[in-house]
Amino acid sequence: MLNSQLPPKKILLIDDHAMVRSAIAAMVKGLVPSVETIEEAGTGRQGLNLYKKIKPELVILDFKLPDISGLEVAHRLSKANPKPTILVLTSECFPLVPAWLVSAGAQGFLSKSATREEFKQTLLKLLATNSTHQKKKLKKDQNINLSLREIEVMRLVLQEKSVLQIAKCLNLDTQTVYSYRSAIFKKLKIKNEVDLMLLALKKGIVELEDF
Repeated sequence: MLNSQLPPKKILLIDDHAMVRSAIAAMVKGLVPSVETIEEAGTGRQGLNLYKKIKPELVILDFKLPDISGLEVAHRLSKANPKPTILVLTSECFPLVPAWLVSAGAQGFLSKSATREEFKQTLLKLLATNSTHQKKKLKKDQNINLSLREIEVMRLVLQEKSVLQIAKCLNLDTQTVYSYRSAIFKKLKIKNEVDLMLLALKKGIVELEDF
């Protein structure tokens, strides 16, 4: 959390689109006069390395990154010392995303389709309270009690990625992916990808329009 609720002086933006980073940086500068430094990173790993160097009080990151997911980045940052306040921007709209982000350690989240005013209100509220969404208002798993890595594997399975593709995306070997997939099926009490898709539709993890 921000020490003693002091406004941040250093902010880190993690997004793979330079124009998005520039737009966010411009808005942040206008909203938070105390900011002295805004650093930018285009990948999750770059962001984590930058965090170690500058120790920002606030990190704004994208849910989808080209190397490791925003979930993983948020999780690692939540274990850092000092721990930053984390705001995640996401284009994912299914119901479990907020709970996943809270579980990963994020204090706030906002849709990437939000207006400038919505971004302003979310950021200011986050800086004032360190949480735009109270955890008690979120069901942590809605009967989807998976680890962060299992969630990442599940998302890729739902995108119809092959085991080899998932392994490459997550920098894992194929046997490890098979192990995660088996663990997911066991925890969710399902037998195959078809069952997973049906469960995902039932729980609102995906929508029919996504396919």
